[in-house]
Amino acid sequence: LTAGKKCILIEMNDEPDLNGKMCEVMVGDGMPALNDPASGGRYTVKLMHGMGHGVTGRAENNAQTLRRVLPNQIVLHPDQVEKDRQQKEENAIVLLGGDEAERSARAALYEMRLDPQHWYDSAVERVLNGRHEFDVLGLPARWSGGDLAPIKRAYRKASASVHPDKNKHPQAVDAFRKVYGAFETLLDLKQQWRLLFVLGKLVGDEVSQFELEAEEEERFEWWWQANVPELERQAAEAEGGELEAIGEQWISDGRGGNVDEVQWIGPTAAMRMQKEGSAIFIDCRERWEYDLEHIASSHSVPMREFVDFGLQGVYGPWIQAVVKTKAADPLVPIIIYSEVA
Repeated sequence: LTAGKKCILIEMNDEPDLNGKMCEVMVGDGMPALNDPASGGRYTVKLMHGMGHGVTGRAENNAQTLRRVLPNQIVLHPDQVEKDRQQKEENAIVLLGGDEAERSARAALYEMRLDPQHWYDSAVERVLNGRHEFDVLGLPARWSGGDLAPIKRAYRKASASVHPDKNKHPQAVDAFRKVYGAFETLLDLKQQWRLLFVLGKLVGDEVSQFELEAEEEERFEWWWQANVPELERQAAEAEGGELEAIGEQWISDGRGGNVDEVQWIGPTAAMRMQKEGSAIFIDCRERWEYDLEHIASSHSVPMREFVDFGLQGVYGPWIQAVVKTKAADPLVPIIIYSEVA
């Protein structure tokens, strides 16, 4: 027992009303040392809950709040025991109160680890339960105003969670098709507008963005019969058109660069160079995609952030690492990769 420990009084035969009451072990301020032989081997404790009234830890030390008790008259409060254990054990599970059975049950529950397949199953379930395209992509049903970036980000996140290469759920392919279908539908502003019209989510000037035709053109939802590679190619084309425009903007910068001169490397050669450590890899996907998985030793430099905020917006330790590597070997290639290229 040390100063400040929270305890419970027991075997207080002279003052039975104090049995079960909280107290705090005291020392200093002219009080005897803990378990001082001169005081008959007793501890000085302050009552935390006195005779019919509460006593705080800052209460005045006087005869009403202080007691001298024998070692067998105090036991550590369970929460104090737990606090001491937390200080000794790194990353220990916190066990609050309850009897031994309850504490064991809590420990067993908190020791549980998430089964990755449960996460994947939940992703498939969420997609298949979606009632409309916004729902499928986890987006609020509202007019995009021509800004398709949130739709594309939502598609990449949803498609990664149900992609059959990672998700072994038997209905992962169906979920992937549904995600792509939602993506293609919402990229078409007229179809997006029609969907919001049906849902009653158009407001203000949005109502006049398009007009309903007496006979709307029938849509061929080809993706329900498509295989995964076909869906991936179509999604890549939707993204690639934008990325080519971005590449043209940033490579043709007045210094002689031309997007047509950008060299491409196949995955086999890139993997070999990665193993040899003979190339610098820059991952231009979203940060959450990078966090899920990435090429070892690659640097995360999201293209979206670069386009929106420039080099200053993505400045970080990766720049020093690249400069240092290029200084040592100016010919070392920089390989930029994404889900598209």
